[in-house]
Amino acid sequence: MVLILSVISVAALILLYHQMLYIAYDEEAAQVAGVKVRLINYIFAVLVASAISVSIRIVGVLVLSSMIALPVATALQLGKGFKLTLIFSIIFSVIDIMAGLFLSYYLNVAPGGFTALVSVGVLVLVMVGRRIAVGVRRARA
Repeated sequence: MVLILSVISVAALILLYHQMLYIAYDEEAAQVAGVKVRLINYIFAVLVASAISVSIRIVGVLVLSSMIALPVATALQLGKGFKLTLIFSIIFSVIDIMAGLFLSYYLNVAPGGFTALVSVGVLVLVMVGRRIAVGVRRARA
């Protein structure tokens, strides 16, 4: 079930990428340009709802809510546009889950809550790193 949903989601994202990007920037202009905004919004909502319902059964509410919000928040610290934010979000999701599962196994703690803590830790590290980088740039200027 998860594999099928993943394939469908990735295929939909690839096929509808440009339309979704257009809608994200200006929904009214996309509609005027002929993009079927309502249909794409419904497709996106169904895909998100399906992914959430399947994921809740697998990982639980805490991990799911942290995996929805925290990688995106982390990616927004680095991303300079829709595409980069999307790519960074996927990368941070994989890093957070893999590190959370790996560390929880070796520390013998519950993986759900620990994965959420890892996600928060990664977000904090990126925010601190970004502040340091901005400070260094200002000092050089």
